[in-house]
Amino acid sequence: MLVGTINVAGWANGAHTIWVRAQDNAFNWGGAVSAQLIVSGNNAVAILADSFEAGLGQWTAVVGAVTTSPLAVLAPDGGTMGLLAQIDAGAPAYLSYLMPPGETDVQASFYFASNVTGLSVQPHDILVGLMDGAPIFGIQVQAAGGEATSFNVRGWVLSGGVPLYTNWHSLADGAHKLGIGWQAGAAASFYLAADGVVVETLDGLDTADYTLYELWLGPSGDLDPAMSGAEYFDGFEFTRAPEVEVIRIFLPLVMHNQ
Repeated sequence: MLVGTINVAGWANGAHTIWVRAQDNAFNWGGAVSAQLIVSGNNAVAILADSFEAGLGQWTAVVGAVTTSPLAVLAPDGGTMGLLAQIDAGAPAYLSYLMPPGETDVQASFYFASNVTGLSVQPHDILVGLMDGAPIFGIQVQAAGGEATSFNVRGWVLSGGVPLYTNWHSLADGAHKLGIGWQAGAAASFYLAADGVVVETLDGLDTADYTLYELWLGPSGDLDPAMSGAEYFDGFEFTRAPEVEVIRIFLPLVMHNQ
């Protein structure tokens, strides 16, 4: 018997047929068998969606110089407002969203643009997930080797108490849609996305002891005091992954000559 887990986030609701086959230690393949999965609830997983058209009332707290502004409109939704986080002498400027019950499998995405003078090679977080006030994952940005026309972005995640990082990915100056996917588990995964494409995934993570209770959006720490200007955010989406389907399939024996 083979037991597998399949994350159906992003699958359409309805019936899906999958085919599975097994391989033994001698690299012999058995016959393929099919199984049917019924996916439901993928249209009801939103936790928070905010294009900042109606102020900041959906958020739990505002820290620092954070306002809505027409200067920060980035998302292609026809809106007239975005989120402006003012960089001032290294002071943090972010929004906080509390989740008392906690979350264990989430995705977050948002549009981001930097209008900062003196963006440092010292990385700083623009999205952070926290458990009991301690960061457990995030997205960081930094200057791209002194180039004024691009910047670098990377994701990071706490695994067994140790922070692990994706590579730095260079993006041209301007607005980009950034995103992450995080899950709790003994062999979990974490991904970083840019402009709708997953650019890197970290697998085999030990995040079983973590639960997400708070999310910060905006420059929240490790800010270079020499930076000035603002960072812009828009079109924020925060979702809970649908249920993961557990399947049990009896596979044919692998037959081979001795």
